[in-house]
Amino acid sequence: MIIVRWLRNSESDKNGDEETSFMQPANPAASRYYRPELDVVRFIAFLLVFLHHTLPSGSDPRVAHLLRGFGPAFDAAVTACGFGLSLFFTLSAFLICELLLREREKIGDISVKQFYIRRILRIWPLYYFGLALGMIFLFLPGGHPDEIVNIGWFAIFMGAWRVATQHSFNNPAEVLWSVSVEEQFYLFAPWVVKYLNRKSLYGFCAALLLVANIWLYFLGRASAIDRCIWWNSFVQYECFAGGILLCLVFRGRLPRLAIWQRIALLAFSFFCMF
Repeated sequence: MIIVRWLRNSESDKNGDEETSFMQPANPAASRYYRPELDVVRFIAFLLVFLHHTLPSGSDPRVAHLLRGFGPAFDAAVTACGFGLSLFFTLSAFLICELLLREREKIGDISVKQFYIRRILRIWPLYYFGLALGMIFLFLPGGHPDEIVNIGWFAIFMGAWRVATQHSFNNPAEVLWSVSVEEQFYLFAPWVVKYLNRKSLYGFCAALLLVANIWLYFLGRASAIDRCIWWNSFVQYECFAGGILLCLVFRGRLPRLAIWQRIALLAFSFFCMF
C-alpha cells in the first residue's frame, strides 16, 4: 500500500490537468505540474516505512549478537522510521493545499465537485480493491469472518477510528488505515481553502495543532497503548497542519538555503525523530 501511495502521488504531480508547474510563480501558460525534488521526499518517506516494517528487532538473538550493546539504539531507529508515514501525510497536505490555492488564484474559485471527482477516481478503485482482498482473507483458513464489521468501517473510511478505539484487526486490509485517515482530511480540505484567506488558514492550522496536542496529552494521561495513539486521526492532523503551513510559508517558491543550512536541518530532523 505504501508503494501504491507513492505511485499515486507521483502521478498527481505529473498530471497536467491539475495545475501549473509546481513551486514556481503561478503561470497560466504553463502546462505541467511537477517538481522532481518531491519524488526524492516521497522516496525517503517510502524507504523509512519500508525499513520500519522489514528490519528485525534488536532483541532478536542474532541481531543482538551482531550489534552487541547497540541493540536499543537500533530499535529506536527502526521505530523512528515509522514516522515516514507522517511525512506522507505532510506531503499530501502540502500538495493538496498548493493545488487548491493555485486553482483559486487562477480562476477565482475552487471547484469542490471536481476536486472530489479527481480524488475518487485516483484513490477509491485501489482502496476498495484492497478491501475486497481483505474480504476474501476473512473466509480463508485462519481468517475471522466475524471481522467483517471492521471491513464495513473501513469501507466508510472510519477504519482507523474503529481499530484505535475498540478492536484489533488481523487482516491484510489493516494497512489501509492511513488511506482512511487521509480521506477524512479530504472531507474538509477543499472547503477550508475555498473560504479562508491565507491569514485565516494560519489560524486553522493552529487549531489543528492544538486539537492534535490536546488529544496527545489526554491519551498520555490515560496511558493509552501505541495503537490508540498512532491510529487516532486527530493526532495525525498535526501532520496535515504542518503540510498546509509549509505551503503557506513557501508561497509557491523554493526556499533559498545554503548547503550548511540544509545539512543542519537534515541533522536536526533526524534528531527530532529520536
